[in-house]
Amino acid sequence: MSFSADSTENEQKLTYQIFVEQQHLARLDWAETSRWIRFEENVENGSNKWSKPYLPVMSVMAIQKITDVLTYGYVLCDIECSNYIDLINQLIATLIDEGRMSSIDIQVLREMLMLPHLHQATLAQKKKSSNRRFESKLPEGMEACAILSGEIKGLVKPICVFIRLKNAIIMNELVEVAIPTRFVFIYLTNHDGDTSSNDIGRAFGALITDSDFLRFCYEETNLYRMNVEIDLYLRKCFILPPVWNPKTRISPSAIEEGANFLEEDTVELQNEENYQFREDSGLVRTGECFGGLIRDVKRKLPFYKSDFSGLCSTQVISSTLFMYFACLTALITFGGLLAKGTGNNMAAIESIAGAFANGIIYGLFSGQPLSLLGSTGPMMIYESIVFEMCVALGWDYITLRFWIGMWVTILLMILVATDASALMSYVTRFTEESFALVVCAIFITTPMKYLKKIGKERVFDFMFIDYDNVTYCNEALNDTRNATDCLNVESYDPSSFLMSLVLVVFTCAIALVLTNFKNTTFFAFKLRSIISEFAVFGTVLVMCIIDFLMGLETDKLPIPDGFSPTLPTRGWIISPFHEKNPWYCPFAAIVPAIVATILVFMNNQITISVICRKDNLLRKGVGYHLDLFLITILIFVNSIFGLPWFNAAILLSIGHLQSLRIERPPTAPGAMQQFIGHNEQRLTHILVSILLGASIFLSPLLKHVPMPVLYGVFLYMGVTSITKLQLTQRILLFFMPVKYMPDYPFLRKVSLKRVHLFTIAQFATFALLWAVKSFSETALLFPACLIIMVVTRKCLENCFSQEELRALDDLLPKTTRKRRGKSYIMANRVPTTIRRKVMVH
Repeated sequence: MSFSADSTENEQKLTYQIFVEQQHLARLDWAETSRWIRFEENVENGSNKWSKPYLPVMSVMAIQKITDVLTYGYVLCDIECSNYIDLINQLIATLIDEGRMSSIDIQVLREMLMLPHLHQATLAQKKKSSNRRFESKLPEGMEACAILSGEIKGLVKPICVFIRLKNAIIMNELVEVAIPTRFVFIYLTNHDGDTSSNDIGRAFGALITDSDFLRFCYEETNLYRMNVEIDLYLRKCFILPPVWNPKTRISPSAIEEGANFLEEDTVELQNEENYQFREDSGLVRTGECFGGLIRDVKRKLPFYKSDFSGLCSTQVISSTLFMYFACLTALITFGGLLAKGTGNNMAAIESIAGAFANGIIYGLFSGQPLSLLGSTGPMMIYESIVFEMCVALGWDYITLRFWIGMWVTILLMILVATDASALMSYVTRFTEESFALVVCAIFITTPMKYLKKIGKERVFDFMFIDYDNVTYCNEALNDTRNATDCLNVESYDPSSFLMSLVLVVFTCAIALVLTNFKNTTFFAFKLRSIISEFAVFGTVLVMCIIDFLMGLETDKLPIPDGFSPTLPTRGWIISPFHEKNPWYCPFAAIVPAIVATILVFMNNQITISVICRKDNLLRKGVGYHLDLFLITILIFVNSIFGLPWFNAAILLSIGHLQSLRIERPPTAPGAMQQFIGHNEQRLTHILVSILLGASIFLSPLLKHVPMPVLYGVFLYMGVTSITKLQLTQRILLFFMPVKYMPDYPFLRKVSLKRVHLFTIAQFATFALLWAVKSFSETALLFPACLIIMVVTRKCLENCFSQEELRALDDLLPKTTRKRRGKSYIMANRVPTTIRRKVMVH
């Protein structure tokens, strides 16, 4: 047994500690349902995952029922046995000798105890070994208590047995960890009654974790006075009102009295929870070559079949149409920038072809198909710099890019093999939201830049001109006068600018209104939901019709007509060698390849980290290593065919995630919808990619889609995404009176001044990212800035407490992790008065 010694002047008092596990009788086996070390944990319904530890809440009736059943039950002290079967035989023999139970009940009890015992750890691992990782966190010498409860039809009367073994023995049937079992509590009844057997088992589990009651069970020779100890226990409990909902779980941090004693343990609990989440996400190094990749594949395989369900779902269809226009706009826009930056070596047609092929492959095999592929600003700037360098050196750009791609493939493969994605555990909300805010700002400012460009070309350049001294261009003068010295008045078209402005603003505004339409009181809920799901696509369709009816001149989508390389001098297959490039070109390519590798790795992994946050309630797990492996393969293929390099695009991925949001309908008038997760599947990603490839053949139709409408979709995505960020919420707090501030959870735990201080630090990192991104000379330092942000977040631990950082951000992983000693939900130093605060209602 595990105990600690509290020395006083007169005596040395032992504090016992125990691990408690409850199993409930299912049809043909005993299933693990709850466990205790200090607080209670339950198996979540419909899964094999444990809940967060919480303060036990039990009914007074359950405690009183324990008192009643122990009165007519059996209390067996200091039983000697060698294994579980021996224990059953001795128990049955004792019951027969007592003569108080019928032979039928004794036979039923024997049969029930011999049924298999299933533990959550062994079910998840599909092995028969114990939960060794959890066991390693328990203090050495700790013993266990097993609780068996259930309902059995045919019992003449309830069976209640409490057993204390003289010598604790390891019984793997009863406990999920290989530690000696000292106590066994059995309660079986023939019906649920007012208080179920499961509730009685839970009540006894909370009871025996109390230090005073546990000491009585260990040291008392006459356990028949147990009812007296139960009465003493009840006097020290908090009583909750009868209207209390017993399903409400109270966090251990809710204890205000003695919070200074619990703070360290709450941090330890949070660290352990974060470690478990990182381990489930593959962000813990395996120590094996490609170990993380192999675990990602095993993690995702069980869900692969279900990823293709829901093809006819209205949500899948609406999400596909919405993301198609968003991705097409991004491809055309970035394709135009690529054409300028690479001398037409890559443009819109190459972007569409790459998005089509890469998207289908990524959608089929990726670890997180909810993240969409796309081009990024830093990568386009990188391509432009490499092209300019090739022009200055007289090298062939597309051939050098081929070798850069080969080196990037090798370097990324090394990162996959060494589980480098585990480094993303140091990227917390602090870094993720600053990065996301940069991308949101890009999507918001891009439509504004477009409108500024249209206004400059068609309105504002003509508003402040001295028309008396200007030369007008016409056909007769074009041959003799330079175009820069004359003014083409035909380009003056204020109606075109105003129409573009209306289309951008109204597309965004109408889409926002229709998206939130499901929260209104108009029409039936099902109809409101359909309108909200098709909000963006319906808005695009309506605005295209309005643009057609108005008949004003607006820019249309510049979709390519044919499927051939933009630059006529290059083919689809890139030659590794070119006469312009020197012999050492393949070796020189490693230098720019290192920069590209960092860009790809940081951008891709941060995007996936944002998508896979715990707040998003994703159920099917993630695959950081698998996604990076696929991106590596795609970069290798794209380098051969001269296509742009794609990775997970953060804002497109956020938009995709939000379009697949699932909310439970309100159950009562005036009630709000409850967010329950996302529609996790692969169909939308694959269908969007197929539609992007088909865009080339739909060019006669798509050429009528106004660009201002698509920029309105850009603006909509930026606005909706930026409002979801906690950083944005905290920035708005600067402009709110205190009495009007929303009831954010972090405001309950952190003072407003400290919140503002954290916001200023985070906004400063955002400003750094924005400044570096805005200049081509510094854009390649973008990955270094992300690393600086991680270091800055680490430095904030010197300015903020762990409690404050846990409320405002995520806790960073510890450098070393304790394997022995104090359990993550147990602290010997916590006073008995605090340990006893088990809630009773």
